[in-house]
Amino acid sequence: MRTVYLNSTDRMLGHGAFAGYFKLDAKRGIKVYGCSPNCERGYDFKENVPVDEARRDYKLMRSLRTRLVPKAYELVYVKRFGLWYVGIIMQHCQGTTLRDAFKGWRTKLKMIDSIALEFERKTGYGHIDLHDRNIMYDKKTKKYKVIDIQDKFISLRTLSTLISAKRVNAVR
Repeated sequence: MRTVYLNSTDRMLGHGAFAGYFKLDAKRGIKVYGCSPNCERGYDFKENVPVDEARRDYKLMRSLRTRLVPKAYELVYVKRFGLWYVGIIMQHCQGTTLRDAFKGWRTKLKMIDSIALEFERKTGYGHIDLHDRNIMYDKKTKKYKVIDIQDKFISLRTLSTLISAKRVNAVR
């Protein structure tokens, strides 16, 4: 893996509990694991936990071939303020989150519902953390992308197997 250096002028555009997102240029951004206000600490790569997690997320993003998910380009090491992280260089999503794009909660709920169904139908996975901050919406093109792609998705095949097993046990 190659190394990407982020400096003080690189501004974090958004973050989740365990990762931050930075814009690299007009078409690319980088998701940096462990680089968010909740866990700004860098990593000791002897543990390999963030590297393994990033590698699994990267493989999942590469396997989901749909316009609903940003393209993943490369897995990299990231150095920022003297600390080491691991990151995924991906397609930058233009626009804003669904939360900021629409004011009415009914509109948002309907959109999240339809996006969730489309995501499940096209990918075969259920997004277990889909909410209005995990959907980017571009008002100009009227297109959206589902972000926060993780290996913690549940396969719909696995889910139907679990439901079937519970039904069988309930009948007994």
